[in-house]
Amino acid sequence: YSGSFGNTICVTTQDKIYFINHDEIKEIESPELSHKIIIKIVCMDDKVLFITASNGIYEYRKGVFTPFKTNVDDQLSKIQTFTADATDKYLALGTISNGLFVIDKTGKLYTRMDMKSGLSNNTILTVKFDKAENLWLGLDNGLDYVALNYPISELYRKATFYGKGTASCLKDGILYLGTNEGVFY
Repeated sequence: YSGSFGNTICVTTQDKIYFINHDEIKEIESPELSHKIIIKIVCMDDKVLFITASNGIYEYRKGVFTPFKTNVDDQLSKIQTFTADATDKYLALGTISNGLFVIDKTGKLYTRMDMKSGLSNNTILTVKFDKAENLWLGLDNGLDYVALNYPISELYRKATFYGKGTASCLKDGILYLGTNEGVFY
C-alpha cells in the first residue's frame, strides 16, 4: 500500500514501512504490522491510523504502533475491510460483503449500514466523506449517498422495503412520506 498524510508519503511492504518527507526516507520497524495487509492510512483528529484488511486498526504516534481499540473489533476481525476514510470525528470502513461501519474518534460504533438498512449493495469498494461529513460510497453496482448528519436515517421497518422516497409533508405534527410504493406515516 502507499498513501499520504500531511506532507508525508507512506509506502508499506510485507514487513517494513517507509515514510518519505521531502528528500528524507525513514524506515520504520513495525513488528505489530508485519505480514498484515494495510489497506489505508487515514488521519482522524490528531491520530494517524493504519487500517488493515482483517487484523484491526493501529494508531501511529511518535514512532510507535498501538492498537486502536473499537467496540466492533470482534466483528471486524471476521470480515474483510476494503476501504476507509476519516474526518476529525468519524472513521468510515467499507467492507467486502458486510456493508459499512462508521466509528467515532473514541472507537465507539456510530452506525452500521448494509442492504437491510438501505444500501444498494454490501460490497463497498470506495468511501469518501464530503465537506458536510456525509458519505459517498462506491459499490459493486453504483454509488450510494449516506447522510450521516440528518435526523432521519432510514425509511424501513424490519427488512421490508417501502420504495423510493419522492415526497414528504408535515401536517398537524405528523410526517407523511410518499414513495413509489405508497404513502406512509
